[in-house]
This record gives sequence, structure tokens and C-alpha cells, in this order.
Amino acid sequence: MPEPVAERAGRWDLSGATSATGELFNQIHERIVFLQRLHFEEYIPTLGSDHITDFESRLERWLDNLPSESDRQTLFEFVPSIIFFGRAEFSKLYQAALRGPVARWIIDDSALDLTSPDFDQQLHNEIHHHTWYCAVSDSMQISDFCHANHLGGVEYRPDLRTLSKFGDLNKILEFMQNRRDAHHRPMPLRRIVILEDFIGSGTQLNDAEPMINQLLEKSVPLLLVPLIICPDGVDFIRRRFGAEPLFHLAPVLQLDMDLFINSRTTPPPDSVNGKIQRLAQDCYPQVIGDDAARPRPYGPFGFSDTGALVVLYSNTPANTLPIVQHSSNDWVALFPRSARVR
Repeated sequence: MPEPVAERAGRWDLSGATSATGELFNQIHERIVFLQRLHFEEYIPTLGSDHITDFESRLERWLDNLPSESDRQTLFEFVPSIIFFGRAEFSKLYQAALRGPVARWIIDDSALDLTSPDFDQQLHNEIHHHTWYCAVSDSMQISDFCHANHLGGVEYRPDLRTLSKFGDLNKILEFMQNRRDAHHRPMPLRRIVILEDFIGSGTQLNDAEPMINQLLEKSVPLLLVPLIICPDGVDFIRRRFGAEPLFHLAPVLQLDMDLFINSRTTPPPDSVNGKIQRLAQDCYPQVIGDDAARPRPYGPFGFSDTGALVVLYSNTPANTLPIVQHSSNDWVALFPRSARVR
């Protein structure tokens, strides 16, 4: 049986082992327990029978992936550094998206006069009746976004990845131009807000790009609102769409570069991030195992060498460190990723 986490932390402290920050392992364990109760237990992909549902049991087995006590201590100390976005955080991100970047863009796109006595009503009408809210892919919970912001009236909420594969541009434009509300009054959709929960490298936009380009060619204003985005994703989108006057990018939360561990970062070797950087590389053959688990984790630092520390309650991005999210015959993941293609 794996050694309970609390007993390990106590044993490490009694042995005189020190963490990279000088903090007692019992103190680190207290933070982990707090995060477990607050966030970690709501991770959806471990609710099924294919995984260990209890977080602490999963943590015990994750630590036991490595034979070295010092490496186990590094993994243990790293756990509170994982950036976990739970349901409550996403509810706030949904609301911040609408009240911030979406509202500002609609004001500009509609040329609304902030000094007008009926400004609030005009903005309300444009937000609720003349703007179509879609997703980049089905990983974005567009219905939750609409519910959190009391948005309704548009009966279809597609994602552009699916529309690019199966959609008919003429039918889409006809729907936007001829839309009517529940009282059969004309309520054309004048613009599209495209949302995505997390953008790492930005490559998920490749599948949505055909529809994006077709809409831009028909002069449909588009606003892309990633709730969370990595610096590589910002660079990718600006390179791809930066010259399009009708395309705008407005993230809600852009992560700083110091929140990543990859081949391009240079954390101090004795820091937690420096030790995790080494472990990510040294343990990669073990993480892959017999190479039967698909898809492969793309490299020691995840998809596109991103090295993100992000976990979403709904799933872990492929851009996150494989030592956190990849499972194989020789590696138990802490937050096993549920991949779309296997």
C-alpha cells in the first residue's frame, strides 16, 4: 500500500529534509489539503471508473512514480504551484468577459455614444439581441457562459471548428441577417463573439480558420475572447489574423511567462521550477512508458513545448507538463487528461 501523504510529510520533516523554499513539508501538505477541498476534488475527468477518483490516493501514486525521495519531495512541493481553475473561477471569467472586452468591443463596433441618455439600453440591445456568441471548439462551455450572463434568444450556439467542417456559409449568413426574436420581430445578428476556455499555442484555431476567413470575407466583425491564454497563443493569433481589420483579440486573462516551465525558461536550478524542469526531461521516457497511450504527450514540456502549469476543472490542456497530465503503463498522472483523439 502507498504511504499516506500526511505520514510522508511528517517523516520528511522529522528526518530534517528541507524543501526548496525552506518550508516544512507539513505546511506544504496543509496547503495541498486546502486546495484539494477547494478545487482538486472537482476535476471532472477522474469521475469515471477508468481513474482513481480520490485525489489524495492519486497523489500518493503520483509521488511513487519516482524511486528517489528527493524527487518525490520535489513533486510534492510542486503541487501548490499548479494553477487550477475551478467552476467558480470560470463563472467569474464568463462574467468578466462580457462586462469587459465584449462590452468594450460592442460599444466601438456599434459606435455607441457614452453620453447618450439611453446608452445603457442601446448597449443592452446590442449585447443581447444583435451579437452571436459562439465557441472556437466544444471544449468551451458556451451554454455556461450564456447562463452566467443571462444571455438568451439565439437558439443556436455552434462552435467554429464544427462549422468549418460541416457548415454552409450561405445558411449561416441567412440566419444572421433574417433572425427574429420570440415575438417574430426582426433581430439580425451583426457580429460574432468567439470564445475559448484556454488557448495554449493557438493551434486549435487551425480547424476553425476556414470559417473565420469566410466570415471576414463577408465583412462580419469578429471578436476572439480566450478566457485564459498563454503568450505563445497571443503571438500565434496576432501573426495569423493581426492584419484583419474586422478581427479583434481580447483575452480575459493572459498568463505571464514566469508561469511556464519549458526548454526556453531558465529558472534557478535549486528552485522548485528548476527541479521540475529537470524532472520533466529526465522522467520523460518513463512518462511515455511503452508508448501505447495515445496521443503521445508531444515532448517533455507538452504540446508545442509550452510547459504550462494549468489545470481546468473540465480537463487538463495538452500544453500542460506531461508529468502532471499524461498516463501510461509506467506513469500515473496527477490530473489525467481526457484527450479528444486517442
